[in-house]
Amino acid sequence: MWVYVTLATVLLDLVDNLPQVANKKAFIFSISAMMGKDKVDKDHLTLREKLQSKGYIIIDEFACHGFNNNSFLSK
Repeated sequence: MWVYVTLATVLLDLVDNLPQVANKKAFIFSISAMMGKDKVDKDHLTLREKLQSKGYIIIDEFACHGFNNNSFLSK
């Protein structure tokens, strides 16, 4: 969990430091051990809002199932 939180913080800080743009296209991609449209929407919410506030148009979003060896999440 620590790595995920740290990387998310770094990514959100990066977006905070992006310049304001006009109608630039952006695509959001993520991996997760747990999937589902509602979860992906929630996971992407802050990043989506920050990018849109900078003038980016989110053309699409994608999430795929990532590797996880936790017994309660593995298939």
